[in-house]
Amino acid sequence: INIALNKLGEFAKTERNYLFLFSEDKNSAVINNIWFADHSAGQQVYLEKWSIEQLPWFIKQLNQFKTISIPSVTQLPESANKEKQLLQSQQTLSTILIPLCYEKELVGFIGFDSLLKEKEWSQEDEVLLRLAGEICVNALMKGKIKQELKEHQSELEKLGEKRTKKITNAIDLLQWK
Repeated sequence: INIALNKLGEFAKTERNYLFLFSEDKNSAVINNIWFADHSAGQQVYLEKWSIEQLPWFIKQLNQFKTISIPSVTQLPESANKEKQLLQSQQTLSTILIPLCYEKELVGFIGFDSLLKEKEWSQEDEVLLRLAGEICVNALMKGKIKQELKEHQSELEKLGEKRTKKITNAIDLLQWK
């Protein structure tokens, strides 16, 4: 994922790229991966966790599976004032946020921030970044599912060992009598 964020940053000419996943309770978005351009001053200023209450306008858009393209943070509507303040506090001039969906559920978003100059996002940029987001979320979910399967397999092996031990003990008791 980090390599993908690096390559996408080079393509999009952005200085900070990140992937956030929503918490289980959907009350916050937690950073899963982040990439900075070598020259990026934005390495010092970013949040690792966003409360959903900080992002009402973003969340409304993302819940509708809409890409949020912001060529100029200063031009955000009044209804996005919380997001505007947050982005400005992180030295963001332009950003694009792509919803990450898995099995028809919003699970997070991938973002690309321009910190050095305002940037107009083309339709081609949006399509490519959306596709990259889908690839990233599928890779993440595949890894998560693999980990869950390993954990379940380990639990089953432990249960099998316990059951075998109980059967062995029962056989030993029967043979002793």
